[in-house]
Amino acid sequence: METLQRLHWLRRVLLIKVVLTFLAWGLPALMAPPAFLALFDIAMPEDPIFLRLFGAVVTAVGVAYCHAYQDPVKVAPIERVKRP
Repeated sequence: METLQRLHWLRRVLLIKVVLTFLAWGLPALMAPPAFLALFDIAMPEDPIFLRLFGAVVTAVGVAYCHAYQDPVKVAPIERVKRP
């Protein structure tokens, strides 16, 4: 596979990661009202601080993925997975 073709596929994967990170995890956990969570059989905890913090962290990761999507070569360390 050519380098440009690999970068094209990497950008596609990063775009999917950005969309799913924001829409499936980050924003619902950060801002969803209890009625929205009830649609998915998720009970709102009495103290939702940890749910909101999880949403904030995942949204921040989504911002990092968005930054990596814009220029995958320049910000390669964001995309790497450290293996033991």
